[in-house]
Amino acid sequence: MYADPAVKGSDEGTNLQPEGAHTTPWLGGLPWPYRSTAPGFTFRVNGSGGFEGMALTPDGKKLLPLLEKTLVGGKDKTLLIHEFDIESRRYTGVKYEYVLEEKGTNIGDFILVDDTHGLVIERDNFEREQAVHKALFEVKLEGEGRPVRKRLAVDLMKITDPNGLSSGSEGLGLGETFSFPFTTIEDVVAFDRRRIGIINDNNYPFSAGRRAGKAEETEFIVIDLDQELGRL
Repeated sequence: MYADPAVKGSDEGTNLQPEGAHTTPWLGGLPWPYRSTAPGFTFRVNGSGGFEGMALTPDGKKLLPLLEKTLVGGKDKTLLIHEFDIESRRYTGVKYEYVLEEKGTNIGDFILVDDTHGLVIERDNFEREQAVHKALFEVKLEGEGRPVRKRLAVDLMKITDPNGLSSGSEGLGLGETFSFPFTTIEDVVAFDRRRIGIINDNNYPFSAGRRAGKAEETEFIVIDLDQELGRL
């Protein structure tokens, strides 16, 4: 970090660029006012609560980043989706709201499957037996400034496995009823409107959602939905 000899204590690591500079190499060239630090500004984003999901519109022109957690002082259980124009590299000012379920604390990912319909992974912050809310919701963008419409697409703690694909292994949530009891489930992909894929982040070597005391693996599961996407 840069220090300013004219300012006592300026070598404590809070300067992100020299005085008079407009951008900083430490933040990928983003603007950052000289000597502007956390003590002088009220940060509303919770720790590890910034953009977590980021949907791309089908035409490839806009991004829709979704915050992982609620803002400090914001609406209870409400996350914000912002619209970003790729060509101009600016936010458009269009926003949507995503309202968490009662037991939801975070989101893990957000994608679009058409202009208005998408998928959001919603979860609590627990693993193993303490995990109760791991879910995939289909969402529909209803209009600027309004909450998105939601429908539970998959309860990731209760996935039917009639063919016993997970049988024969040891661990929690295996067998006829399969579950994904991981703290961080952070990727979803739609192969088509009936088949999706889900991937966990194993936080190696710290998470142990499947087997107590054993660093968990990264699991990629493919799920056939009971209802076609895009009809919400």
